[in-house]
Amino acid sequence: MVDKIKFGIVGMGARGKKIAEIFLKNDNIDLTAVCDNDDTQLKEWKKKSIDTYKDYDRFLQDSHVDAVFIATPDSMHVDMVLKASKMNKHILCEKPIGINKDEVTSMYNEIKGRDNVFLAGYVLRYAPLLQKVKKLIEGGVIGKLVNVEATDHINYGGYAFFHDWHRKKVNTHSLLLQKATHSLDIIKWMVDSKPKLLAAFGGLDVFGSRGAISLFGHTIGNDLHCCECDNRMTCGESIENCEKIKDIKWSDNWPDSCVYSDEVDVEDNFTAMIQYENDVKLSYTLCLFTPEYKREYIFLGDKGKLQVDDTTNTITITYRGSKDTDIYKVVAQGNHMDGDEGLVEDFIKCFYTKSKPIASLEDSVISTLTALELQDSVDHKKIVTFSL
Repeated sequence: MVDKIKFGIVGMGARGKKIAEIFLKNDNIDLTAVCDNDDTQLKEWKKKSIDTYKDYDRFLQDSHVDAVFIATPDSMHVDMVLKASKMNKHILCEKPIGINKDEVTSMYNEIKGRDNVFLAGYVLRYAPLLQKVKKLIEGGVIGKLVNVEATDHINYGGYAFFHDWHRKKVNTHSLLLQKATHSLDIIKWMVDSKPKLLAAFGGLDVFGSRGAISLFGHTIGNDLHCCECDNRMTCGESIENCEKIKDIKWSDNWPDSCVYSDEVDVEDNFTAMIQYENDVKLSYTLCLFTPEYKREYIFLGDKGKLQVDDTTNTITITYRGSKDTDIYKVVAQGNHMDGDEGLVEDFIKCFYTKSKPIASLEDSVISTLTALELQDSVDHKKIVTFSL
């Protein structure tokens, strides 16, 4: 019998707990330890006789931890990856792998030759719907790929990113890193080429102090919480109404700082363009305050068009010079379109067979740097040349 992978998780927030659930159900994994600086996050794991730590260095010294899943805030990823690498751990790191270009590049150069497994959480590469798209494009069904249009309309943007730590650039740098990076990674995977030239525009137009002035006629400071707000019954972004109107509730104790606080400084919408080294062009839109959720990709080739809608798990192909239409429906029921489960299975495969992961270290670095370069374009109003 093959020995199980002894996994530890650092960061027991929503993402850490989600992956922990998958680990606990997997016959090839033993969840042996968890680490978090908040005692309340550790209580349930102590009850399950899993080792708990508040100190990351001590956690890494645990001889019963072969592999580490890093699910802490983004700004902590680089340092934690480097420490885990020095302790010879196998690493699964939540995306993005960092929020600073120099730090990410330095980390890549330091660990790129290591033998142990490294995977980043670009889970959409493992979604059956998008793996089908990859096969169709590689099979030439729409001919030579020329243009891509991608859209992320996020109706839970306020809930996910503007009530908690994501709302400040010092923590996330950009929501292009936190949210758009999924789509940017998928497009790079489909295009099969590095970015060459990048340009983007962004704005904080709905949340933050501008939103407060629009709604209340004045700014509100940083101390207002949904639970104590007189407008919580009418505000569409209150924790209560996110559940009532949008059916969004990820936790009973989700942070409830007001999305219109003065300290909010991350943009809430972007438009971006990328030209890749193979001359494929991308136009991309991210909006974090839409009424509905929709992720859509349109791939335009010299023989036809392939359209992906992840709300229906449908692929629609139309052809130049023909009235024919092909439609593929892909079944997916798990988190991230079954991508979370696929990510874990790929890690297990790489651990036992030493194969190359679908979401490799280099892929992860390119996708992270792509988001960083687009934010640089927003900040400095310039076209950026990609480099790695």
